[in-house]
Amino acid sequence: MRRLLSVLVIVPVLVGCSGSPGTAPTVGPAAGSSSPSVSSGSSAPGETGVPSSPASAAASPAAGNGAALPAACAEGFAKYLTQIEPIVSALDPATATLGDLSTADQAVGEKSVELLMANDATAPYSCSEVGLEWAYFDSNTPWDAVLAVASESAPGTVAYLTAVRDMAAIDVAKVTDYGVEGCDAAIAKIKDGVAAGGAGGAAKMALKEGLALLGLYRAYLADVRNGVCPPDKLGNDEFEFFGSMG
Repeated sequence: MRRLLSVLVIVPVLVGCSGSPGTAPTVGPAAGSSSPSVSSGSSAPGETGVPSSPASAAASPAAGNGAALPAACAEGFAKYLTQIEPIVSALDPATATLGDLSTADQAVGEKSVELLMANDATAPYSCSEVGLEWAYFDSNTPWDAVLAVASESAPGTVAYLTAVRDMAAIDVAKVTDYGVEGCDAAIAKIKDGVAAGGAGGAAKMALKEGLALLGLYRAYLADVRNGVCPPDKLGNDEFEFFGSMG
């Protein structure tokens, strides 16, 4: 799964800011993923403690690693950030839950649809040449550059974008990125985390702890799919706890 900020609509042919007719920016389904991103060497406010540069993350030529966005791309992206800033500025990583992040994502998705429709179904910015699509973020997003633009143009978005980055990072993380060695240790840590999480489920967990447990859970499931770990060691308690986020 990839962590993305999504626009959940079917629209006519979209034209990116590159001006190429018929080129549609990537638009994806909402992620409970979600999802912890990346190539960060930067430290940003709102750090959630999830491995933002897991050893397993493949380097991407679009990752940026300190490179600035092209001027036209940066201008369009900065304007977009100022338009979503009022929606996400209240997100405080110190008090937010995973559910709060999901709620913010939904609100930003609705705003993104509104901006897209107001621009004749044409993406106000789309910078695919540097790995930055319209209203879409994942582990290949050039996060250093994204956070640099946010810090300068819309500082109220930095904490939110950092959480989005960390959610995207879990999609490429491995079990070992969470300090766990082997299937049995991962299973035990997941079960302990679910038991401690209580009846509210993952959505009620504090952001930092929730991202870490969700990341471990997804990494374990990836190992199950790849035949590394047994498929029958987690049950309904765990599946129901994570729900759609898993």
